[in-house]
Amino acid sequence: MMDQKIYHEKQRLSLCALHCLNNLLQKEVFTKAILDETCEKLTDKKWFNPHRSYIGTGNYDVNVIMSALESINYSITWFDRRKSYTEVDWNNIFGIIVNCKSSFFTYGPINIPSPRKHWFAVRKLSDNLFYNLDSKLNSPQVIGTADQLIEFLNEKSSCDISILIVNKSPV
Repeated sequence: MMDQKIYHEKQRLSLCALHCLNNLLQKEVFTKAILDETCEKLTDKKWFNPHRSYIGTGNYDVNVIMSALESINYSITWFDRRKSYTEVDWNNIFGIIVNCKSSFFTYGPINIPSPRKHWFAVRKLSDNLFYNLDSKLNSPQVIGTADQLIEFLNEKSSCDISILIVNKSPV
């Protein structure tokens, strides 16, 4: 593994979508205010907006993630779960976003049981290895090569995951 600085935001409130986006992009591009504004563009409701938590703690849905990435020229494709992970050329993507069941959410130092879903990013970095950039981890975890990424995704599949494949949009 190369000596590289990996950008990694840690989980706070229900802002996993925010952390996922910034971890994927390897820098702070989005803020809570920007994602809240994105919600309001999607649905003109400040209160009880269907794209986020009504109490203002985040919990953004896929529409917010997709809109945010599209606003900075990234394209998003849903992975078809009927297909095998071996059918994707993982070495030629920008990154992936995974949505999985979460057994708890963090409120300050307290972990509260919850049936919520959680967003996290996986990205191949400069050393050509894939990394799990989950904001619930203490630090990024090396997944490894594309073959090891496929193993990782197969293991996660038992948790009813959804995957978004992210690429830079052609100019």
